[in-house]
Order: sequence, then structure tokens, then C-alpha cells
Amino acid sequence: MTRRRVRYSDKDNGGIILRIMCAVVFCVSAFLYLFVYQQDVIALRLSRLFGGDGYYVPLVFSVFGVLACQVLQFVCLHVFRHEKPLCAVTYFPSLALLWLIAEFDVSDAGGWAVLLTLVLMPFVLMFMLGRHGFFMWQVRHVRTLSRRMWINVMFLSAGFILISCCSNYDDVMRFRLKAERMIYSGKYDKALGAGYYAADTDASLTMLRIYALSKSNRLGERLFGYSLSGGSSALLPDGKDVKFLLLDDALVYGYVGLDATEHHGFSALKHRFFKEKGCNGPLADYVLCGYLLDKNLEGFVKSLLACGIKDFSSLPRHYREALVLYCRTRSGHILTYKNEAMDADYADMQALGKKYMLSPEKRCSAVKDAYGRTYWYYYYYVN
Repeated sequence: MTRRRVRYSDKDNGGIILRIMCAVVFCVSAFLYLFVYQQDVIALRLSRLFGGDGYYVPLVFSVFGVLACQVLQFVCLHVFRHEKPLCAVTYFPSLALLWLIAEFDVSDAGGWAVLLTLVLMPFVLMFMLGRHGFFMWQVRHVRTLSRRMWINVMFLSAGFILISCCSNYDDVMRFRLKAERMIYSGKYDKALGAGYYAADTDASLTMLRIYALSKSNRLGERLFGYSLSGGSSALLPDGKDVKFLLLDDALVYGYVGLDATEHHGFSALKHRFFKEKGCNGPLADYVLCGYLLDKNLEGFVKSLLACGIKDFSSLPRHYREALVLYCRTRSGHILTYKNEAMDADYADMQALGKKYMLSPEKRCSAVKDAYGRTYWYYYYYVN
């Protein structure tokens, strides 16, 4: 007996409204996925694909990406026009394409097999399920348009949650990508906002924050308000543990007056600083903060004196905090600095730490809540 095929009709159970609703939900969600969530990742992909010469306009790329996915859905719907598939299921190949736009590595030969598998699998599944009458369930048992809408929205939502969870990039990588793009555009405040409240960081993100803070003349004022890692090694890119994803190393080296072809790390900064017998500007801030990152207060004080600064009260906040700490913890110090307000804050922090002496975790948490954005917290509690 020949099976009777039921042709897809837009008039059945409000099919036109259902398709429009699915299209709107998918297009809006896909645009947000490309333009907001994956914008920085796509910039990295295109940069690597074109050897750093790719020109990326997020809005244009996102719009064309959504249109390509929508065209693929039309093709899928045409292929299964004789069945009654859930409208949302016809977007599965488009969801696969959406994920691949940001995650697929064209330089990976094995990735092409994954590409074909992810694109073809939804077609195979729909063909098999359609042949067994699975999609006829919605026609026989789900009569109302509202229930059909909710079912389709749930399928689409599950698909977007799945591709978002399958991202290959962690939060720190995304912070670095956003910071680099903002630095390239000269938007240093937005670069500094990347991961500001996050505890996770690495040496490369620390390097980006140091550069952006220096460019906005706030390095000594706000550096230790961020999560930091790597010590003075994070001041300059080394191509290994500290590196750019999109930008060139010469950006930082040229900024502090060093040759990017010869990397010598913090020692090169110190050598140039003392060779010029102290100086002001980016190089001085880099050297001073390098000593603070290594918790070398003696080196910090000697470099500070080499700058010829007479009025310590005009120094940035973290420099003054370091001076208070130096005078409080070192005997036979080579300078004297007093700041009643900061001395009182430092004493309060020490008293708070002693209050939780028997519980290191509670002590660290309590001090962080009250003094987590001071150099004192970094000196005592950050490894």
C-alpha cells in the first residue's frame, strides 16, 4: 500500500503566523549571537584567516551571517515540504552553520569532516524522523496555535543554548579579544571595562590593562583595582606566556621606547630607565609598577627617587599606598612619608586581618571586600 504524503500547507493551524514567529525569533537571536556574543571571536578568526589583513565590520558581517542562515532554512523547508516538520527543526542546519561561523577552524583538516557532519546530520535526522511519522504528532495532537508556538520556541531556545555552551573560548580569552579591539580603536575606557569585575585573569590580560591604563594616564591610580597575574613579566609581550591575539608586539615596545625585535623583559625597561637617569612618562610608570608587581618596595623607592619627585602627596594612589607600606614595614628606610588618612586605613586593614587570624579564607575574603582594590591587598594576599 502506497503511503499518502501530506503536503505542507501554510494554512494548517496558522502555519504562516508560526513560520513568521520562528523567523523573527531566530533572526533576532542569531544577530545577537554574532554581533554581541561572538563579535570578538569572529574578529580573531578573520584576522587569522587573512593573516591580519582582514577588514571586519561587525554589523555588516552579522547581518549577512543571519541572512545566510535564513536562506539555509528555506532550503531545508523546501526539501521537507512533503512532511509536517516542526518549524523550529528546520532551523537546525542554520544553527549548525551559525556555530561554525565562529568556531570552525579552516586550517584544521580534520575540521572539515566535522563541518560536513554537523551540516548534514540535521537533514538525516529529519528524514528519518519524518519517515517514521514523528512530525505528524504535532498535527494530530497539538491543535492550538499557541501551544505550537511554545513548542517551537522551546526547540529554538534549546538550540541556541546548545551552541552557546559549545563555545571553545573561555571568559579570559573573550576579555582579551574585547580589550584588544577597543585598544585598536583608541577606546581605552571600554578596554579597561573588559572583565573588570571578574576574578579570572592571565598575564596577557594584565599586559593589556597596564597598556590601556598607561595610555589613559591612570596606571599608578587604578592598576591594583584589577585582577592581576604574572608580576613584572606581564609588562611586555614575550610571544609565549604574554602575547597579543590581534595586535602587534611593537605597539607596546614602541610606546615605552624599546625595540620589539629584542625582548629582554623587565630588565630592559630598568636598563633604559636608569640609563636616562630617571624620567617621567610611560617608561617611569612601567618601571615603578613593575617593581610593585614583584613586591619589591626597595626597588620601587629607589626608582621613585631617581625620577626626582619632591612632592610625594601628588603621587598616584597606589604609589602613596606603597610608600606607606614601605615606611611601615622597613627599618632604616631611605625616605620618610606620612599620610594620616592612609596610615589609618592601613592600620584598620591590619586590625581586620587579625580579627580573622584563625580562618585564612575568611580573613582574605573580609580584607578583599574592604580593601581589595588597594596595593596593600595585592602585597599581602595575591600570590
